[in-house]
Amino acid sequence: MTFRQELTQPPIASMGGSWEFRGDGDGTEVVLTHDFAAVDEAALPGLREALDANSGKELAALVALAERRQPPEELVLTFEDTLRVPSGDDAYAFIERSDLWQERLPHVRKVTLTEEAAGTGPAETRDMTVQDMTMETVTTDGGTHTTRSIRLCVPARSIVYKQLVPPALLSGHCGAWTFGEDTVTARHTVAIDPARVEEVLGKGATVADARTHLREVLGANSRATLRHAAAAAGPAS
Repeated sequence: MTFRQELTQPPIASMGGSWEFRGDGDGTEVVLTHDFAAVDEAALPGLREALDANSGKELAALVALAERRQPPEELVLTFEDTLRVPSGDDAYAFIERSDLWQERLPHVRKVTLTEEAAGTGPAETRDMTVQDMTMETVTTDGGTHTTRSIRLCVPARSIVYKQLVPPALLSGHCGAWTFGEDTVTARHTVAIDPARVEEVLGKGATVADARTHLREVLGANSRATLRHAAAAAGPAS
């Protein structure tokens, strides 16, 4: 698999690479390769160090997933909910202003948000903003959990995100809000951490229980956000 960054941030001037999988009778060797250029030569040592550290983490995560008893298709779950809204543009404005969610959404206790403009890359993404969002959410049993996400906001089109700090039950969580003229779709992709299932859901809980729980809880939060976005824009069609 090959990849190429379309949007880069200093000290990176350009970057691409590949994942190569070399199988034999004893297993599979995975080779992760990067090609890159820095904005100036002085930045190269630090960039190499960061790439080595990040690559080690990515490879270790891949090994951990491959060594689990459950196949990946049991641990990874993708689902979505769609709601009609009076205006996709107004719904985008509501969801993009996540710094106001603690005032607007009953399941959100606190949000801390920083934002910067992307400013480079393809013309269709030059108006994109990058948000770093930390959110404290109230659960149905009265508890709380805190997550941290990076969100990429393309005006009136989409908001995609990856959680850097996911809830305890998950080893990963990413998703997207996509906006049509009068619809909004919330999509989630989650990776379950099987070692935490019983800790979070109780003794005897299974990965199947975790899949059901996540679909209900994350879906309910997204649908609640969509309903509040629709209400803020006016009566639904």
